[in-house]
Amino acid sequence: KNTIDTEKFIRRPEAEVDKLKEQYGFKSDDIIVTYCGRLCSDKGIVHLLKAVEMMHDDRIKLLIIGTPAYQGVKDDSFVRNIKKLAQKMSNEVIFTGYIPQSQLPVYYSMTSVFVLPSICNEAAGNVIIEAMSCGLPVVSTTQGGIPEYADKKASLLVAADANIEMSLHDALSKLINNPDIKRSLSINARNVALQYDKYHYYTNFKALIDHYLKEYNKR
Repeated sequence: KNTIDTEKFIRRPEAEVDKLKEQYGFKSDDIIVTYCGRLCSDKGIVHLLKAVEMMHDDRIKLLIIGTPAYQGVKDDSFVRNIKKLAQKMSNEVIFTGYIPQSQLPVYYSMTSVFVLPSICNEAAGNVIIEAMSCGLPVVSTTQGGIPEYADKKASLLVAADANIEMSLHDALSKLINNPDIKRSLSINARNVALQYDKYHYYTNFKALIDHYLKEYNKR
């Protein structure tokens, strides 16, 4: 399975977090919901925008990190359309553009809930592990390999079907309106992520090879 550097993806000091909040104009009682990844239709961003709008909670600020492809690329028609949709929302939606991976931990540290609303068959979303490593509860879908990483002890998964917007709405509401549930998932998130630390990769890979060698030698 994929791995990350859990020593880098860890909650940052409050001074760094407060400075970033000030940069974006966030208030202390804002509920920051964050998406990070490519900006394309397959990622379900439109569904996330609509789900947040349905919550009728002005405290929720939606932070969308990423670009259509890579650093420096211009907005395409999809991004221009979602920005127009965001302007019509009562909730504040901030598009950060490209953020270097080295800076992501502080963005995650000011986040309340991380959301990856993919409607495509994700191979394996590393951003889920990175968010959990920073102690974030995750809301995502059951698409592709997501359930292999988004452990139920730290995440809420919904089906990417015709009801996805209501399902995302319900999952976000459950976390935002139930501090004990959110706290429990947050506490578990870091421990789940540690299973995917890069230093375990060699050990896990070697154990897998040893297993199959033993099976082969039995023949």
